[in-house]
Amino acid sequence: MARRGGGAAYRYDRGVLVRSDVGTNTQSNPQHPDEPTTTQYLLHIGYDEFEQRVRVVHGNAHRNVVEVF
Repeated sequence: MARRGGGAAYRYDRGVLVRSDVGTNTQSNPQHPDEPTTTQYLLHIGYDEFEQRVRVVHGNAHRNVVEVF
């Protein structure tokens, strides 16, 4: 996903594991003037007790569940 003229703001837990990602749009789109200035790319990333990623909730509310065997 391309980020127009903005930056990323990753949120971390107490360690170094990414929990969410929010992008900031600094350039307005004349065709969509009501477009929000922030976009949530990742709402949540869940980890198990071994710090393996087991759940991802994307900004469009699509959920991925990773099964670890």
